Amino acid sequence: MFEWLTSTPIPQEQLSTLDSGGRIVVGIFMGALVAMIYRCSHGRENGEARSLYATLVLLCALIAMVTMVIGGSVAKAFSLVGALSIVRFRTVVEDTRDTAFVIFSVIVGMAVGSGFFALPAIGIATIGGTAIALQNSFKGWGTRDQTFELTIRLPLSCNPDEVLRNSFFSYFERSHLQAASTVKQGTLVEYIYQVHVHSRDSLPEIARQIAQLDGINGFEIKSKT
Repeated sequence: MFEWLTSTPIPQEQLSTLDSGGRIVVGIFMGALVAMIYRCSHGRENGEARSLYATLVLLCALIAMVTMVIGGSVAKAFSLVGALSIVRFRTVVEDTRDTAFVIFSVIVGMAVGSGFFALPAIGIATIGGTAIALQNSFKGWGTRDQTFELTIRLPLSCNPDEVLRNSFFSYFERSHLQAASTVKQGTLVEYIYQVHVHSRDSLPEIARQIAQLDGINGFEIKSKT
């Protein structure tokens, strides 16, 4: 019934409904394996990580479906590229490994949609094992460098660089402005920074320094790791 699991890939135009459905199911299964490897190698439980778990599973199945739709038609390939070009991804990637796993899921989905099952299975085993091994090998390297998200609210008239530069930023190894938006019906500006400190023990002192700054209308520091 599922001869395509072990036989030579069937041309896309000759696929039966059962074969097509089977490839999508395999895509979901292999996407779930990629998501499991991502979880084991990253070890994060924040909202962004949990959202990416589902994205990896769905992306693998969707790419498998797109690959079957395209088949060997160059015209279909260009048409789909044009149609999908309306999609815009605006999420800031905080961990470069996330991008690697998205590409991983896309490649696995393409292979499954094309009818190759041994190759993605081998890739999941070898690349997944490598990702987990690398995570365990380098786990202790970044323990001194802690990543946090700092949210600060300032009046419209305040320049954040002038308010922040000579005070608590001296506690941070580096900082990066991620976003800015108005709050409180446009009376305040909320700045979101990604900051790095050597030790969590310095957070109470940093919070005290922030609270004493002129113009601060509220702030929040939360861990990103």
